[in-house]
Amino acid sequence: MIRPFNFGKSEGKSRSSKIGIFVGFAVLAFIVGSLFLNEVKKNPFKDIKSLKPVQSKVKLPPYTTQILKQAQGQAGIIGRAVFSFGEKTGAAILGESVKFVEKNASKSASVAASAAANLVIKTAVPGIVDQVNKLPADQKKQVKEYLCK
Repeated sequence: MIRPFNFGKSEGKSRSSKIGIFVGFAVLAFIVGSLFLNEVKKNPFKDIKSLKPVQSKVKLPPYTTQILKQAQGQAGIIGRAVFSFGEKTGAAILGESVKFVEKNASKSASVAASAAANLVIKTAVPGIVDQVNKLPADQKKQVKEYLCK
């Protein structure tokens, strides 16, 4: 007669011994499974050379190969056209960006030079004028004549 698995005390075996047996079987199953998976992992395709390709029983119509060749040719044409377009567009973008940078750099340089000149005039000229005003009248006249030439 088959009896159900009972974790309580029955027929002289304690609960802890039954749990021990169960844990022992679980550990044994884990070890056997690990060894099996390790062997599969080492050489998962050991019989791959013995496999033969499955022959298709469906016959393709003869015009399908022509269609495939035409599609491949058109894909090549499209690929070359896309590459050519990308090359032309990239060159145009690069040319325009170089022009933009050159134009703005020259503007920035002229604005910076003008600002520097204005700063020098604003700071240096008043000092020079003060020194000229301190000169006697005949020397002032000579300086004015020299600057106004």
